[in-house]
Order: sequence, then structure tokens, then C-alpha cells
Amino acid sequence: MSSFAFYFHADVFEHKRQLLRGGTSVVIDHVGATPRLPFKDIAAGDELFIVGLSGNHLHLAGRLVAADRPMSRSEALARTGRHDLVDKALICLATPASVDVFRPDLRVPVEVAQALELFNSDGEPVRTEGMRQGRFELNVLRSCPRLSAASAAQLRQLLGQGSAAETRVAAAQASAEAMSSIEARRGSAALRTRLLQAWGGRCAVTDCAVEALLEVAHMTPAAPAAAERLGDAMVLRSDIHTLFDLGLMAFDDRWCVRVSPQLRDSEYWAYNGRAIQPPEPAACAACVP
Repeated sequence: MSSFAFYFHADVFEHKRQLLRGGTSVVIDHVGATPRLPFKDIAAGDELFIVGLSGNHLHLAGRLVAADRPMSRSEALARTGRHDLVDKALICLATPASVDVFRPDLRVPVEVAQALELFNSDGEPVRTEGMRQGRFELNVLRSCPRLSAASAAQLRQLLGQGSAAETRVAAAQASAEAMSSIEARRGSAALRTRLLQAWGGRCAVTDCAVEALLEVAHMTPAAPAAAERLGDAMVLRSDIHTLFDLGLMAFDDRWCVRVSPQLRDSEYWAYNGRAIQPPEPAACAACVP
């Protein structure tokens, strides 16, 4: 596991502080960055310490453990189905078990801040003479520097002395909400079973047969009265389902897949023009309740 310092601008701190004052729960479940940031060095299992500056004081807002490598925003949208991701080109998602609460006012003690050991993307020590004298350079923090094991341990300890119980509650809530969302998208057990049988246990678009990834997709979401009819639903892999929901995939009048030009340079473009093979009429009739 590698450790990094990830900088949040003062405006971001203030916005989240206002949300907290208004009674809104604020968690650190993802971060975003531009391609210029050396985000490429981050891998699954690495930890990011969220830091900010107020005057000459270094603040520590929380910690994120990366669920995967940083990915494009479109890929993150497809994976999560969330529309509230930060508007950045690259997104790093947190592991559900490590979702942390945002601490707006946790100052790093001066002696700890001045002794931080930072390294650039090439592994070379970052010049921190200014930090030793209580001056923090924004360019250093914005570059997502790597932390030494000793410095990371100190920051981890500071967070452990904060709202550890609150962190555990937030992580449990996030995990429960994620499971609830997954179950809702999978569809009712009865309809899911019938659809899986009718569609041969495979995604209608990709032929994926990994059942854990398959969801019930309603092609007519504006007609809830028809939601339990097989003719209004099919089986789609979770990421394909999300792309349909986002309007990045659709079916034409011949039931051929049409992929948005926005995905032309992605692996999903291979499905453009693919005609789906619906179940036999007998299978459909046997599954309609």
C-alpha cells in the first residue's frame, strides 16, 4: 500500500463545512482530478489523505482507500450509476469499508506537519524547506505527493484520535445503501428468476453470464403499471444497464443497439449496431405472470 496527500482547495473545505452546518452528512467516498495531476501512480488499496490549507495551518479532512485505479468519469458513472460525482476528468472511488466522514477543522499539529516526508512521482524527495519553517507550497500539495510510511502512520493516528466511531457508522451506512441500490436494480426476486430463465441467464447485449452482474432493466420506466410484464423488461449487465439509464445506449426500432458517439473510443463501441436475440415467444408467455 502506498500513501498520498490529496489537496482540497479552501473553497471545497468551506462548501463542505456549510453542508455540515446545515445538517447534511458529508463523507469522502470519491475524489476527482484533472489528467495533469500525477494520479496515474494510484492503485487499488492505496490510501489518500485529504488535506487543505488555512493560512499556514495544514488541515486533515479524512482518508480514502482506493477501490481501483483512477478511472474516467464516464467509467465511474457506468460503475456506480451516480450523478453526484465531482465534475473532474478522472475519478478515484473509495472502498465501501473505508468511506470516511469529512472533518472540516482537524488541524495537523505543527510539529507533525513540519516533519512530513514527501516524494514526487519519480520517488525523489520533495524539497520541503518551507514546510520546516511553517510555509506550505501549494504546488507541492497539488501534485499529490507520496508520503513516507512514517508520515502516513502519523496522519492515520490523528484520524484515529478523531471521530472513529462516526467513521464506522458512516461506512456501515454507505455499505447498506450500496447493497440496497444493487438489490433494487436487480429487480424483484420473482421477476428476476423468470427473466434469467427466459434470457438464458445472459445479458441481452453482451451475453455475459455472470449472474451477480445481471440486472432487470425496464425499457419503459415511465409505465410502472407494466413494470412486472416480461415484455417491458430484459436482462442487462450492470454497466450496460447504467449506460441505458444515462442515455448513452439505446435500441432502435429494429432492436439493434445504438451507442452514443461519446463512447466511440471506449470498449462499448463494439456493441454499436448489435441486434439482440429476444427469447422465444413460448418462453416469454411462460414467464408473464
